[in-house]
Amino acid sequence: MEEKTATSEQPSTPSERLGVPDALFIDNIEEHMEGKVADKVLEQLHEGYNKYKFVEMRTRQRLARIIKKIPEIKQSLDTVEYLIRTRDESEELLTTFEMADTLHVTAAVEKNGTVCLWLGAGCMVEYTYDDARDLLRKNLDTATHTRDQFEEELDFVKDQITTTEVTIARVFNWDVAKRRAAKAAAEAGEEEEKPAEEGASTPAT
Repeated sequence: MEEKTATSEQPSTPSERLGVPDALFIDNIEEHMEGKVADKVLEQLHEGYNKYKFVEMRTRQRLARIIKKIPEIKQSLDTVEYLIRTRDESEELLTTFEMADTLHVTAAVEKNGTVCLWLGAGCMVEYTYDDARDLLRKNLDTATHTRDQFEEELDFVKDQITTTEVTIARVFNWDVAKRRAAKAAAEAGEEEEKPAEEGASTPAT
């Protein structure tokens, strides 16, 4: 059986990645609303709008996390590349590292050819300088690509929200215009009936 590549299985569009459809755009409001109840259509539109807003909030949160992560990866990569450049210059490296938000400590780091990297979930792994550099470069490329995808997805969701807002306004205005027209027609009919009734009730002389 032929194996599928990982890239062919990955969704390519923001709509596919987010699992939300494109927002409804109505070319002709009269044709679209023919035989439909405005309240029902508006209910469906508001339901879709709320889903888009939820996806927007979630995407913003994911984007904020990856934006915060990228400088940390770059800082680690710069440190490892510095160690590679200077590994033959001296036995120890004087550096300052963060112990807490407002506490930094100066330390002497022995250049033994290896560094430890946090991989997440409380897991730290020791790598050689070259392996650590390769891993961090790969992580940076992945994080940058992910950030670009999130930004694309956020732009997509914002467009769908705008489209849905416009559609809701058009349907609402169409419904208001229809109700006013029906009311005006009913009032005009009543006015036409009044003279006829008055003429029928006037006694002959």
